[in-house]
Amino acid sequence: MQNFEFYNPTKIIFGKNNLAKIGKEASKYGKKALLVYGKSSLKTTGVFEQIAEALKENGIEFVEFGGVQPNPLVSHARAGIDLAKKEKVDLIIGAGGGSVLDEAKAIAMGAACEDDIWDIMQGQKRATAALPVLTILTVAATGSEMNNCFVLTEDETHFKAACFNNLVFPKASILDPTFTTTLPLEYTAFAAADIFSHLTEGYFTQKEDTLLQDGLVEAEVRTIIESMRILIADSKDYTARANMMWAATLGWNGLLNSGIGRYATPCHMLGHPLSGHYDLAHGASLSIVTPKWLREKAKTEPRRIANFFRRIFGTSFADDATCAEEGIQALETWYKEIGTPLTMKEAGVQTPDLNTLAASAHKLAKSWGMKDFSEEYIRAFYEKCI
Repeated sequence: MQNFEFYNPTKIIFGKNNLAKIGKEASKYGKKALLVYGKSSLKTTGVFEQIAEALKENGIEFVEFGGVQPNPLVSHARAGIDLAKKEKVDLIIGAGGGSVLDEAKAIAMGAACEDDIWDIMQGQKRATAALPVLTILTVAATGSEMNNCFVLTEDETHFKAACFNNLVFPKASILDPTFTTTLPLEYTAFAAADIFSHLTEGYFTQKEDTLLQDGLVEAEVRTIIESMRILIADSKDYTARANMMWAATLGWNGLLNSGIGRYATPCHMLGHPLSGHYDLAHGASLSIVTPKWLREKAKTEPRRIANFFRRIFGTSFADDATCAEEGIQALETWYKEIGTPLTMKEAGVQTPDLNTLAASAHKLAKSWGMKDFSEEYIRAFYEKCI
């Protein structure tokens, strides 16, 4: 176990019938909120009305800002920042999936700063403040409800970038698994692929075994796999939805990567350009790149990959390289079972611009400190994903 510092100040309110508590939590931080949400589902499911009532009962005025799309755009976040400043709100509430929560964080930061949010995300400017953020989760996947990260896509270039800053840790997050029961199974599967990547990229790129952290990751992966099998049979099963939601939150809140030393997120680096340029679901991009990246990794470092799949799928070969390949094939079978794509063509991308994808991924690799990924290597990698 390596030395580490762990900090996570977010209050989690988990379970059924807790949405009314958003009013009391919001009243701790302000009197006027910008309520950020996606398109129609928040209102058609009745969640919007419950939020409005809870805020009203606690004396919180709010301004609506809807229209957040998957892979949220910088231009839309800028519009939200302008509205937040115009209306002089003093807190931000994001209600939706990871894209909504991400944009809510970006608005919270941009509304408290004079500099442009994209300049801040590119490291050209430095944020010194952010409005308080509270979240209500309706899609369990990204872990944005309990971390300090948000992701936006730049409109003109389709470059997808992430920003990490402790200023945007949510103050409190409402997690009610019943809100996810209306999510189509296809998007639940995309969420599962995203959670799998959050759980395992640190696992596969760390240099040493960490008994406790490895075991936590493996337990969560088994939970995701079993929960998806239950949800394929009954998409409204509460226990499976609850397990998926909590696993998603724990998967990317900093806990599982604490103490593992240096690690990387190559699958996210390779997946972001696919979702940014072709508007794929984030999880779909990850199920495309993850098995191919694991095969590349297993060429030189098969041991941890083999041990992982021995514990997850019961792969039995004694030889690590053979066992790793058997496990990767089992992972691909699972992706097929839950309905996520393994190739760009399966995801509807028939004629990908490999040069543009490689340039975008290489830019991310450099900014994330992944020096082993040349643009030529990345382009060749994407050819295997077509």
